[in-house]
Amino acid sequence: MKLELKNIAFAYEKTNEVLRDVSLEVEAGEVLCLLGPNGAGKTTLFKSILGLLKPSKGKVLINGKNVCDYTRKKLAHYLGYVPQNHIPPFPYRVLDVVLMGRTAHINNFAVPSSVDVEIAREAMRRLNICHLENRNYAEISGGERQLVLIARALAQKPGILILDEPTANLDFGNQLRILKHIKKLAESGFAVVMSSHFPEHAFYCCSKVAVMQKGRIILVGKPEEVITGRNLKEIYGVEVEVAEIERKGSTYRVCIPSVV
Repeated sequence: MKLELKNIAFAYEKTNEVLRDVSLEVEAGEVLCLLGPNGAGKTTLFKSILGLLKPSKGKVLINGKNVCDYTRKKLAHYLGYVPQNHIPPFPYRVLDVVLMGRTAHINNFAVPSSVDVEIAREAMRRLNICHLENRNYAEISGGERQLVLIARALAQKPGILILDEPTANLDFGNQLRILKHIKKLAESGFAVVMSSHFPEHAFYCCSKVAVMQKGRIILVGKPEEVITGRNLKEIYGVEVEVAEIERKGSTYRVCIPSVV
């Protein structure tokens, strides 16, 4: 499975161009982390990938085919989306939320089959959340809800996952658990695109990083190439040191911001 963005541009109004000449590609087994300050155009780019916005120029391709040529139902067979800060409007069971991922595979007015239920449970097993099956989705923790949303996306059986700030508003432990699961999903064959406001997270689970600024991709490369003190100062306007730590024979990189 391969996702390609070729010279994407988009404007909400003719004089307000939000995306300019954006080109990226992600293949199965890769995790691309999209970094950039607020207002850089990350959300608009995600909406373009998902087919919710039609680019004024360029194309979004899945295995060489323009996403605009897919029906919404067919596109859901290829793209799974995980939003941030989802607030449930109704007190659904966790299993029912995950089952919603099967919607694209179920005929209108039909109900989920036993096969659909098993696929939903298998998605939950992959993320070690089967114990939540009968819990009220509105009453579980933020980290648990994020895992449920990832399970819902997995139940679609897509090849590409789009994760919008998957660690937003989570405590430190839950952030690391989510990143660990993202890495495992890529290792199992998914192509993953995620956004984050924590550059350091890219070192934990990403194979490459793209930096957006004012609607353009200004840097693309491996995390250790892109995430440097000099680049972070340019992107975010703050002094940051990227340090290397040796532990048990492995080298880890961490971002240390100046607090003065």
